[in-house]
Amino acid sequence: MPAIARDFGTSVPLVGQVTTAVTLISALLGLGIGPLADRFGPRRLLIGGVVAVAGNLLGMGLAPSYALFLTLAVVGGAGDAVLFGLPLAVAAIRFRGEARRRAVGWVSAALPIGSVGGVPLLAAVGGVVGWRAVFVVAAAGTLGAAGLAARWLPADGRGEPVAVAVARGGVLGVYRPLLRHRPLLALFGVSGLRAASWVGLITYLGAFLVDQRGFDADGVAVAYAAAGVGVLAGSLAGGRVGLGSGRAAVAVATAAQGVLFGAVFVLPLSGAATIALLPAAAFGGGVAFVGVATMLAEETPASPATT
Repeated sequence: MPAIARDFGTSVPLVGQVTTAVTLISALLGLGIGPLADRFGPRRLLIGGVVAVAGNLLGMGLAPSYALFLTLAVVGGAGDAVLFGLPLAVAAIRFRGEARRRAVGWVSAALPIGSVGGVPLLAAVGGVVGWRAVFVVAAAGTLGAAGLAARWLPADGRGEPVAVAVARGGVLGVYRPLLRHRPLLALFGVSGLRAASWVGLITYLGAFLVDQRGFDADGVAVAYAAAGVGVLAGSLAGGRVGLGSGRAAVAVATAAQGVLFGAVFVLPLSGAATIALLPAAAFGGGVAFVGVATMLAEETPASPATT
């Protein structure tokens, strides 16, 4: 982000707002994506979402100004609206019981692979050819993922109960059972607050390490990889029987994440100590993510993708 800010003549916080914009747009568009997926199936939407992310990355890599860079968040938000929730919905539809928890754990574990493997790789590339080439390379890799999605995902079916609900009450008719279910609303609130803290921490972690801890790009890549290892391990642990089950487990894991990440940002730690603490801090995030997603799937009175 410091390199992008310098090239555009703007500040790191403003560059970071691109992530915020993508997240907000994703949240709004996701309200329409869920019922569409439950009605027509997730396959075409998932493929389209991957293509949208590829287009967003390519456009950002070629953007001549910060204004266009920020505007492309609309495309990225559309892709994120599809890709964040639907893999969890597929896991919820195709599995039950402990198999569902393990599937959600694997979906969650797939997310930090970008931090563990992708960030160091792209940081190395960026150190040689610049951040724009990193975005273009990532866009090409993402298009390859669209091909894998087209090959692997099963054909879409039709969710007739959802179609009936939409016909009777519109999109709000689909969401009405969720709005009346207080325990589920509490889980949505927990999920929203966790996401706000997590996105804020991860978005600005690299800039914090550069400005406050004196890290270079390679050091930041190692730090993100360390955090990714923690999320990966926490996700797989949360997918096991018992460990990530129930509201108490989610509360404990989230509290641990908050305390440990707070230590990373507040305590005068050395670079080595900072990197050593990141996996433990991120571990709780992985456990809690699996716990919340599994409870949403198990307790919902509505369809999986809508939930």
